[in-house]
Amino acid sequence: MTQCDPRAYNNATSGFRVTPYKSGLRAILAMQYQNEAATPATAVVFGLVSGGKLVGLGEDDGMFARDAVIRHDVMLSQQIFPLGPQTHCVVLRVLYANGMAWFNPAPPTF
Repeated sequence: MTQCDPRAYNNATSGFRVTPYKSGLRAILAMQYQNEAATPATAVVFGLVSGGKLVGLGEDDGMFARDAVIRHDVMLSQQIFPLGPQTHCVVLRVLYANGMAWFNPAPPTF
């Protein structure tokens, strides 16, 4: 993971088109990462950790080749704000094109 940037979502200025659920309030987790495995990854599940607790989840699906830099924004609930100290992202699970999977051996909890 090379970048993890949670920020408030603004319908007026964002290029994203979403259908609001209950309210128009959303958050974006802007991520940049790289597959370091020899096998292409097909799904990556990320967790946003703030104040030592898991506060949000995001999933990115696609075909991610080795060493390719992936930049995606994942929608999260606005309810994650305000964020606590020491906010960062962790990879929770990776699924690979060959059917194998990697699971974080020490995932954070909600």
